[in-house]
Order: sequence, then structure tokens, then C-alpha cells
Amino acid sequence: MFVACYGLPALVRLLLSPAESHELVLHSIDAMKSVLDMKGHSPRNDLCRTFVELGVLELLMHALHEINAAHPRHAERAAEIFLLFSCADTVVKAQIATRQVRGMAPE
Repeated sequence: MFVACYGLPALVRLLLSPAESHELVLHSIDAMKSVLDMKGHSPRNDLCRTFVELGVLELLMHALHEINAAHPRHAERAAEIFLLFSCADTVVKAQIATRQVRGMAPE
């Protein structure tokens, strides 16, 4: 139901949160990990493709750099999300390889 009601774009938009506390970003990372770990009707590859099409790679990498020092547990969860993406199908892997994600430095 969450996926059908456009919940994935909402999670991606939460990564844009400018708050200094990063509270919304942390909740977004938790929710994304929960959605990807869900056992349901949506195959994980489809969820990964949808997230990638929504531009989550760059946003998640930026969030990872922002929260790494202050919130290491959530930074680890973000890294786990990247690991799930790297295990997805070739379409997702190609997006990871061609987007500006690898070696991205914080601004």
C-alpha cells in the first residue's frame, strides 16, 4: 500500500531536508531500509529501480556524508542501502556506475 500511494517519492524528498538536526533524513533512511527489507508483492529489484529513477543515489550519498560523524548508526544503514542497490539487477548497477555517486565528496 505504501508503494502504491507514492510513498517512495516522499521518502526521497525527505532526503532533501535542510534541517540541521537531520531528523527527517534519519527517518527517511530508516524507512527506505525497511521498505527494501520488506517481504511483499514488490520485488526488491523493482523497488531499487524505482528509487534509482527517483534520483536517490546522489541524495543518499550526500546524506551519508552529512550524517556520518553525528549519526554513525544511520550512516551504516545508508551504506547497507547502497549494498542492496549493488546487489540489484544490471539496470540499477549501470545507474550506479554512470551517475555522479562514486567518490562524491561533501560540499
